[in-house]
Amino acid sequence: MSVTPNDLRRIPLFSDISEPHLAELLASLTKTSFPKGHVLFKEGDMPKTFLLLVKGRVRLTEESTTRFVLDPVAPIGELGSLTGIPRSSTAVAETAVEVLSIEVNKLRTFFEARAEIAFPFYKNLLAVVSEKVLRDRRRLDEVRANVIRTQKAMKKLRDVVLGAPETPISKPVCDMLDEHIEQNRRAHYRV
Repeated sequence: MSVTPNDLRRIPLFSDISEPHLAELLASLTKTSFPKGHVLFKEGDMPKTFLLLVKGRVRLTEESTTRFVLDPVAPIGELGSLTGIPRSSTAVAETAVEVLSIEVNKLRTFFEARAEIAFPFYKNLLAVVSEKVLRDRRRLDEVRANVIRTQKAMKKLRDVVLGAPETPISKPVCDMLDEHIEQNRRAHYRV
């Protein structure tokens, strides 16, 4: 598949970059093919390349749980590549894939020589990260609210069990509820 500047512009990371600058960026990337099942990178790896999926499908997993399935045209693990932080997921080719890539140090050199491309690129990157932070904050608020609701419900259920006549399951149920109530206490969570 041949990728054009217009294809890139549909990706938020490249949205504010002019067509000639996108063409220049595309010219700096190298096309590589990988077979189905190829591991592009593993969780915890230090990023060596910036990858752009142009053909096929890639599955991103965290701790063996699928988080995303990417279809072309899409960056793969761009945050790690651009920030130098270890990979937070594992990327595996779900089909035969083609990627455009550039080594991280070469991409930095490219941007250092072309501020007119680097500035909008990093501005877009910051917008993508901000959106992810806001989305994660909303999810965290939902989880926090669910924990509080669950904690209150478990305490009420424990009180119901303690207030009812003793049965063979009363003690195991109370013990399990107490264990979960203790585990869900705020003191056990890092912020």
